Amino acid sequence: MVNYISFGNGHKVARPVYGREDFLALRNSADNLSNVALARMGNAEAKGRLVQFAYNDLMPDGKVAGCCHPSNCFFHDIDCYDPAQAEMVKERILSMKDAIGLLMLERSAGGGWHLVCLRERGKTILENQVRIASILKLEMDTNCHDLGRVVYSTSGSEEDLVYLDDRLFEESITVEESAEEYELLKGRAREGCEEVPESAKHDQKHYRPWEEEVTLSVSTQGTGTSVTSQATSQMSQSPCATEIAERHYPSEFKGIPYAEIIAEYWRRTGGEPSEGERNKKLHLLAANLRSICDNNEEWLLEVMPRLGLSAQEMRGIVRSACKEPTKGSRLMDQIVDALELGISSDEIEDAEAVAAETGIKVNVKALPIGLKESLVGVPVSMHMPVLCGVMPICAAYADQVEVEYCDGNTHHLG
Repeated sequence: MVNYISFGNGHKVARPVYGREDFLALRNSADNLSNVALARMGNAEAKGRLVQFAYNDLMPDGKVAGCCHPSNCFFHDIDCYDPAQAEMVKERILSMKDAIGLLMLERSAGGGWHLVCLRERGKTILENQVRIASILKLEMDTNCHDLGRVVYSTSGSEEDLVYLDDRLFEESITVEESAEEYELLKGRAREGCEEVPESAKHDQKHYRPWEEEVTLSVSTQGTGTSVTSQATSQMSQSPCATEIAERHYPSEFKGIPYAEIIAEYWRRTGGEPSEGERNKKLHLLAANLRSICDNNEEWLLEVMPRLGLSAQEMRGIVRSACKEPTKGSRLMDQIVDALELGISSDEIEDAEAVAAETGIKVNVKALPIGLKESLVGVPVSMHMPVLCGVMPICAAYADQVEVEYCDGNTHHLG
């Protein structure tokens, strides 16, 4: 199943995509085609405006935050920036489409590939991603398996949307069954029952699971694919027999996943670091991120990306960042505000410039329903003029509201 993601009331909201025609119309809108072209020329702002879809969760209530209804499919990302190599990767994926249960293959804005595959029921997204990477023998990012994962998509052209199976728009699991399976999968991950190498549970941008001595036995059943992984000594021990540490800290801040906050941080600071600058940039990330992690080393270690660094290296980076004098992070405050309101960093800067010049700053989050919606799409510099124009109209239609006038008498509005 696929959901289209948009902004409503300052938060990301989801609605089902109703079929191939709807899917292509969203991808081929004039705005999206323009943003795809700009994004491929390196325009980060345009990339942030690309049409967004989500595949991992049913999102039955339309909420993206707090997902807890795994769907029958899952998203898988493959980075590949060399055009010649990208074509080879595409051919490999298409040649094994039945073995991996492929439902969609699209070229990403950066030149890599986005896959959506059938999920093996009873297994977590991480287990399914390790299975796919092992079959294809293509590197994977181990930090892309959350249910609320949102994907920036490209156009509906044959060059971008290489493969599309209509089963993508069908759902074989009910909301009730999905809620039950969520509890099962959450317990499976918490108790260490996932059939993956232990190293798959740590952040690695270029992880190669087939090098971990995992034997995969592949058998096709009906329209899907059933793959059983059998672990060797390098696999995580059965939980079930050993005491496994569970997650201790929240994975969200004010309803926003830390992964989304970190992605926005990279976007504003020049992108993810390249090899050679990882330590420095991860230290800066930790120094900013600690302001919303209670300056807690263990919490930071749970939410920070590792970008291929060892656990020992990451602990040293986080410890060093936390030893600096405690202070807030203006940048992190801006990022959280922007993600909460669904507005861009430029608009946040505009609001601060207006406040500095006029002494007036409109707190959009504090506005009641009706006034808040009147500012959607309005430039920050025009917030106060628009409110001044809208409020008399709202007052004229307000019901059961009384105001004490300057003469001491109380009157109804309107």
